[in-house]
Amino acid sequence: MKAHPVGGTGKKAKDPIFGLAMGGSSQATSDLFRWFCVQSGSPENPRVILIHGFPSQAYSYRKVLPILSKNYHAIAFDWLGFGFSDKPQPKYGFDYTLNEYVSSLESVINELSKDKVTLVVQGYFSPVFTRKSLIISSF
Repeated sequence: MKAHPVGGTGKKAKDPIFGLAMGGSSQATSDLFRWFCVQSGSPENPRVILIHGFPSQAYSYRKVLPILSKNYHAIAFDWLGFGFSDKPQPKYGFDYTLNEYVSSLESVINELSKDKVTLVVQGYFSPVFTRKSLIISSF
């Protein structure tokens, strides 16, 4: 699974809910999915990725992002199937299994940062992070 690149220059359109710079927004091939992503803070700062729970979306971090952005490059995304991200049908590229979420988390992290990141995880998707951390002990 490949994640859609979500980085941006900050000169792109602002999303209507957060008012923050949006990441990329085109779907290039059938093995790429669009992930809704908002980011705030300087890309030169350490990265913090905020991972929402169920049933939720990146919107749940709307008040945290501006606070974190003072010292971090804070990023929140919607999981596939949630919020403004693509909602692929099962058996057509994404089956909504724990292993697929683990794989997609790895793809998102790789697209967002080549350096270490701090992950903030809430609720339902904690097992995805736990399994990922058992596979690779260092982000």
